[in-house]
Amino acid sequence: VKPGFIAFCHPDLEDVVQKMPGFKDVVDYGSMSAYPTEIGSVGNVRYLASTVFTPWADGGGLKAGSGTTMISTTGTNADVYPVIYIAADCAAVTPLKGATALTPFVKNPGIVSDSDKLGQRGHIGWKTYFAALILNQLWVATAEVAIPEL
Repeated sequence: VKPGFIAFCHPDLEDVVQKMPGFKDVVDYGSMSAYPTEIGSVGNVRYLASTVFTPWADGGGLKAGSGTTMISTTGTNADVYPVIYIAADCAAVTPLKGATALTPFVKNPGIVSDSDKLGQRGHIGWKTYFAALILNQLWVATAEVAIPEL
């Protein structure tokens, strides 16, 4: 698979992606390794599936308005699935480095307080920092699609 774009989609789109003309399964990549959760590629786009990209229930047109019956939560309107396309270097994140990148806090059980009269509870938490930035908005695109019922 040649270098290209990455598309993130919901696992419900796997069958649709696999039926696209020019689909190449990850098992056919040869020596090139696949990303975790990668479905395969179509042209120069590699598709990765994740349940993070949840559909918008009944967010589209009529379930059977186009002549093809689409997946629908209530049976009225088609569910809409986002597909996010990105190019290399479209975004950046800060790395967590140094002694102050993460500050853990621990309160062991056995310490009596006004909120825990018997000292039965312990707590663990942390403070950290994180920043992300879209570097080039033109290198990010979203497609909103419906999926035909099988």
